[in-house]
Amino acid sequence: MASGHLLAYELEDAGSHVLVVHNLSHTAQTLALGNTHGHRFNALLLQSRPGITLDHGHLRMTAYTPAILR
Repeated sequence: MASGHLLAYELEDAGSHVLVVHNLSHTAQTLALGNTHGHRFNALLLQSRPGITLDHGHLRMTAYTPAILR
């Protein structure tokens, strides 16, 4: 998935399935998460700095940050 400001991709192996999202913008961005290939991402595993939130299927990211969800 790509937009003008967000880049997202899934990584999967036998033990895990994660979504990696990068905010490439100088402003905060929000990504509405849906059911992707039968998998719902609902937990924030890693963030590069405070301020990234996942709430009711919406990932809110501060400027120039990556996040990993499962």
